[in-house]
Amino acid sequence: VDTTAFWYRAQNGIYNIEFFDPEQNTLDKISIMYLDDIFQAKKAIYAKTGSWNGETWDLYNGVERLFLADGGQTATTFKQQSLSLHASPEDFYISRKEGDELSFTELWRLLKQLRTSGYPSTSYAVDLQAKVSYSFINIIMAILGIPFALTIGRSGNMALGVAVSTCLGLTY
Repeated sequence: VDTTAFWYRAQNGIYNIEFFDPEQNTLDKISIMYLDDIFQAKKAIYAKTGSWNGETWDLYNGVERLFLADGGQTATTFKQQSLSLHASPEDFYISRKEGDELSFTELWRLLKQLRTSGYPSTSYAVDLQAKVSYSFINIIMAILGIPFALTIGRSGNMALGVAVSTCLGLTY
């Protein structure tokens, strides 16, 4: 499951965004297709990156294609272009899945894909490690409880053993 790439529709445009970084409010590999009333392509914008400036999105290193009525098209490159996507970073954050919403294998694949692509992956790596460590809680608690169980058998002070084991469990 690729949770980084997503499609977004607003007003007369369809947006495809390869990656959204909610910490930096940046977009990578943006494709926008504008359609007319009969769903024919009017304009397409492709940009390598984009960033939120507080009111609009600034797109960088891209191409704008205009589709003409006679079937031709024109293409114009740009270094920077401000564009209202009719969406703020909060709108894109809603469509991004969190690590705890993914299974172990989905999270593993996503983390591998992010690392291969060079995107930030720290939060997903932490979520994956949390999933792995959470499965060992029972084993760790049993290992911690064994010495207290043996101590109780010799001294007979069962309440102390239960209290210490409970405190250790809550601390972990």
